[in-house]
Amino acid sequence: MLPPPQFSCKLWRFLKQGLALLTLFLLFLTSCSPSSDTTSIPQPPSPTLSISSAENIETSISVTVDDNSQIAQVKPCQTFSLAHVTVLLEDEPTTAFTTTFNPTTPPSPYFDASTPANNTNAVEVVLAGNNETSYTFTFNVVIQECSLAALSGSGTPTDPWQISDDMHLALVSTLVNQPNSIYADDTYSLISNIDLGITNAPWSSQTAAAGFTPIGTDNSKFSGTFNCNKNIISNLYINHSSPNSGLFGFATGTIMDCGLVSASVTGISNIGGLVGSLEAPGTVERSFSSGNFNYSLRFERGGPGIGGLVGNNSGTIRQSYSRGAVSFYLGTVGGGLVGNNLGTISDSYSTAAVSGRQYVAGLVGEHFMGSIINSYATGPVRGGSTVPDMFSTRGLAVPGRLAGSVTASYFDTETTGQQPSTFTPLGEGRNTATMTNAAAPGTTVYVNWDTDIWSFPGDNYPTLDNVPCPNWQHADPSSTPCENP
Repeated sequence: MLPPPQFSCKLWRFLKQGLALLTLFLLFLTSCSPSSDTTSIPQPPSPTLSISSAENIETSISVTVDDNSQIAQVKPCQTFSLAHVTVLLEDEPTTAFTTTFNPTTPPSPYFDASTPANNTNAVEVVLAGNNETSYTFTFNVVIQECSLAALSGSGTPTDPWQISDDMHLALVSTLVNQPNSIYADDTYSLISNIDLGITNAPWSSQTAAAGFTPIGTDNSKFSGTFNCNKNIISNLYINHSSPNSGLFGFATGTIMDCGLVSASVTGISNIGGLVGSLEAPGTVERSFSSGNFNYSLRFERGGPGIGGLVGNNSGTIRQSYSRGAVSFYLGTVGGGLVGNNLGTISDSYSTAAVSGRQYVAGLVGEHFMGSIINSYATGPVRGGSTVPDMFSTRGLAVPGRLAGSVTASYFDTETTGQQPSTFTPLGEGRNTATMTNAAAPGTTVYVNWDTDIWSFPGDNYPTLDNVPCPNWQHADPSSTPCENP
């Protein structure tokens, strides 16, 4: 039985109205939902990192959040700094973010030849914004080996190689020590103070068992010119089981205007703060070695020729001095300035304390056929023996089998603890008052000394005018700024 026609029309109208209401409801929901067109709503810009330094980085790079493949390649002999990283927002530097680095310190600048993987270092940078948003960036820093291409100059007397940091100085050692080196007779110029004790440096006492590799060997002697220009090299550390230990191992060239402080040098023979073996025509002039910066110079473990400045000398040393301590054992000869001398020493002095077993002296451990002119020693001398020509201890110098000459040179009998010897006397003993009260060259002490080289304060020992930091000679360098005229 079919429903009445009027009932079917009413149902149809009801369904039609319901469908219209549903359509309106769906349209309303659509209008309230987020638009799929993201371009209609501006998005905040993402920051980027710019890493650049004309002097330190090979090529500037830009790092984004989703790209961790970028490499900051450090130029040879240069250092990467976190200061090279700049945060950019819309290509402009910004400080709108708090920056955190991981690790918090920059990668070591020193190339690791033994473990190449250590030369690639990942750096993570996290940026935190004020609205609790954060971004993380990752890039790699690659360290390159220090090479000659990084040095300024050409090695000639008019255009010397310029040495400005510890990596450059270590590079000089590498270049000179090559067999048949073409760099051994070049000219080098130090243009700034250098610290060889930087943490993580391959030659520092904290990192390396052997320390710095001396410049020049038996097979490749340094025969060029090295001018420190009155700059200071600090914290030299050497602990070698080979002969010829010092900043320079074996030298026949010229080393001038160098100051060496806080040095620690250990070897088996021919050991000095500045030069292990100085061979004619080699020259050291207007230079000093000192251990008064936190710990004293120390030279030990046996072998002939141990000195505060030069271990074995057959060249020329002039206008130079040494401070600190020199110590050694049986089988050695040692002096405050020079261990074994066959050359010329003039206008020089030592205040270094010297202790040993035989041939122990304030200035020269064994003076053999050479000459000492216008020089003095004041440091305490301990050890050895007063037996003539055997295990000797002297204030100025112990004579060799063919004793060298001594002219107008003195030692302080009170501070050295030594008296003039009646057996081949070398040098003249004077008491402290006589040696410290001279205001000018006299008739009993400092006879005919050159006042263009020496200053006579009148209340202390004479000082050298032309060495680096001349004001340090009677002052504490740790609290006294260096003053070069």
